[in-house]
Amino acid sequence: MKIDRKILDGSSMLYLYLPVLLFLFGWTKWWIAIITSTTLLFCVYRMLMDKLAADDQDDFRLNKIVLLLVVLFFMIVGYFCGWGRWVVQSLDWAKHNTIMQDLTERSWPVYYRNGEEHSMLTYYIAQYLVPAFAGKIFHSYRLAEIINYVWAEIGLILVWLHVVKGIGIRNAVKQCFSAGILVFFSGPLLLAQIMQNLIYSDLGTALLTDWHWLTTREGILLQYSNNFALLRWVYPQVLAIWLILVLFLENKDNVQYYCVLMLPGVIFGTLSFIGLIPLGIGYAGYILVKDRADGFRSWFARVFSLENILTLCTFGIVLVLYFYGNIFSSKPESIGLQKMPYGQYLWIYFIFVIVHVMLYVWCILSDNKKNIILHLAVISLWIIPLFKMGLNNDWGMRCSIPGLFIVMFYVLQYLNKYISAEKVPAIKYAGIGMLLVLLLCGSIYPLRELLEVVRYEDYSTIPDLKDYSYGTMENYANRYEGYPIDLANNYYSYDIENNIFHQYVARKKFVN
Repeated sequence: MKIDRKILDGSSMLYLYLPVLLFLFGWTKWWIAIITSTTLLFCVYRMLMDKLAADDQDDFRLNKIVLLLVVLFFMIVGYFCGWGRWVVQSLDWAKHNTIMQDLTERSWPVYYRNGEEHSMLTYYIAQYLVPAFAGKIFHSYRLAEIINYVWAEIGLILVWLHVVKGIGIRNAVKQCFSAGILVFFSGPLLLAQIMQNLIYSDLGTALLTDWHWLTTREGILLQYSNNFALLRWVYPQVLAIWLILVLFLENKDNVQYYCVLMLPGVIFGTLSFIGLIPLGIGYAGYILVKDRADGFRSWFARVFSLENILTLCTFGIVLVLYFYGNIFSSKPESIGLQKMPYGQYLWIYFIFVIVHVMLYVWCILSDNKKNIILHLAVISLWIIPLFKMGLNNDWGMRCSIPGLFIVMFYVLQYLNKYISAEKVPAIKYAGIGMLLVLLLCGSIYPLRELLEVVRYEDYSTIPDLKDYSYGTMENYANRYEGYPIDLANNYYSYDIENNIFHQYVARKKFVN
């Protein structure tokens, strides 16, 4: 069957911007919502009419059986990731469920009163908004959970379709293989653990017992999350960011639309969005160098295009004011951005990046020596582990999402190009073999985590599907009551009486 690329691009932009529109009309004054949404729709329309996807990219075809099998596979994966609450969920779902329940059952914006503290929910909430809105209309949180499952599945399918299109995967077996890699891609963590333990076992964790971390000792928190873990633990920060990335890869030369394409990422996953920034800025700089014959003025006009300026001056300002009260509020130093305290263990840093990133990159480097996007991703993945932020180093786990996805994309591109191709140089077979070994090694922990969920026996701990309340985030909305510092500081804007967003932008004010 033929997949119309224009319909695919339009559906992808709708996936990104429908939650944005819900946010604008749910959180901001009606005139701000109308002006901002009209401006954004105009910019998106201009982008799509200007053929976001390049003219030389044709429609592509999928075998109907392949599409059916991949959709069924994604549904099974989503089921065991906890989407829809059919099985036991990871610990992060306590947050996901509580936020989505507040968004479903409370009016927007969501305000809290806890003792003397008055606050507003200020978080990257976009992935929850469509399910929560559906649940709000029909007064059913259970419906919101089911819609959440469907909405997340749509996002994952869109990402996969863009991967198949962007790489040009035409073989049915390779298309199925790419779906498996999309879900289970990981750095070979087991190999890194073995190397670490051989050098200094006291710093490491026991092999086959820690599925996510290289080490958490001595204040050194190192994790580049595998794709299954991302989908199971932090899906709201992943799906839209992946979608933005595949659209960016297809249209990286259209710098005049960078803000239109990337800015929604802020409200889907702020730390994930930070990982997008070096790709956008770096490639925009590369375009200046590459097209220097056209002159600086031409480049400047494209960067500061009408679409970029309008997006920044409307939606950008709303986002800045919305997050300002959270980001710049007084918070404990222990959860702020800090240097990673490697000290005498700096060698752990090199093992971590070399094994998780560089082994893959070295295998595909011969085909990507001039691939600026890949080089920018690698540079970011070298820099990110030098810092940490949050009790569990969300900085490292989430800022790395874009860079790791880029590495995965070009690994898939390499395999698609040379597996079963005619007249493949012998050195390429070595690269293919090495990549397959790394992928197999990397898949051990995500597959094991999936198996643990499938084999989980104590289903008495799963909340009743009909009647269950997760409580409310209001329980932790007080900085001075001794709640866990991450819960009390990560999700709120406090002192809202003096908050610019609350005073001048919010659709309705907090009533004491």
